[in-house]
Amino acid sequence: RAIEYYLSTESDYLGQQLTARYDRDYQDELLNVTIGTSYGWDAITPANDSDTNTGDDRKTTLHWNVVATRVMAPTTVVRAGVEYNIVRGLQHNPYRNVYAGGTNIAERHPDARQRRDAFVKLNQYLSNRSSLKLNYRLYNDDWGITSHEIGSNLNQYISQGVFVRWDYRYYTQNSADFYRPEYPTIDGIDGYRTGDYRMGVLSSHLFGAAVNVDLADLVPDHGLWRRLGLSINYERYFNNNNYSANIVETALDFRF
Repeated sequence: RAIEYYLSTESDYLGQQLTARYDRDYQDELLNVTIGTSYGWDAITPANDSDTNTGDDRKTTLHWNVVATRVMAPTTVVRAGVEYNIVRGLQHNPYRNVYAGGTNIAERHPDARQRRDAFVKLNQYLSNRSSLKLNYRLYNDDWGITSHEIGSNLNQYISQGVFVRWDYRYYTQNSADFYRPEYPTIDGIDGYRTGDYRMGVLSSHLFGAAVNVDLADLVPDHGLWRRLGLSINYERYFNNNNYSANIVETALDFRF
């Protein structure tokens, strides 16, 4: 059982959230079921902008989830869950404009949205000191978006204290009902219009590779080096909107 409170503040945004969670084991602790809920309430006070003027507004998010984790074998774990969200209030970017009816006008999204998703994950240990993780997520909302996400992760020990990781993720979705590449009138579609490309048809790929080194296993007798860990991570992302990125991350850990 757990109850948590979260607070985030920015110059134009105050977010607060209260979360409750309960879990219980079954079948001789081979099955764990977790039920969670949260309620978030945000106060939005957009700063003055030269071409987009949005008044103060609010947003609330009511969330539920149920997650089951089952140990299928000493080397196999399966997790599945469902999530449901009801969002009300300001849900578009108050600073973003849309080209509609031959002019620039502030975008406008519906004030209510129901979001649903279901997922399943498999964690499998392999005999050659490696592990494989597979996952799939199905998402749907009442704005008309349905998406699919498939991911995989392979970890492999090279030697004691050194392991590598390979990742791949594929994502695809259709567009929201009110999304159009161009709007012939300022009314958009049923009064709604968006400049967010994430509301349109989208497919993307993410490839990744990482190397992690724990010097405590490589030089256990050295007082300084044995406290260090090093990781290098590279990711390549691209999507159908002609956007691509190379992401490189490095981290050095020092244990006191």
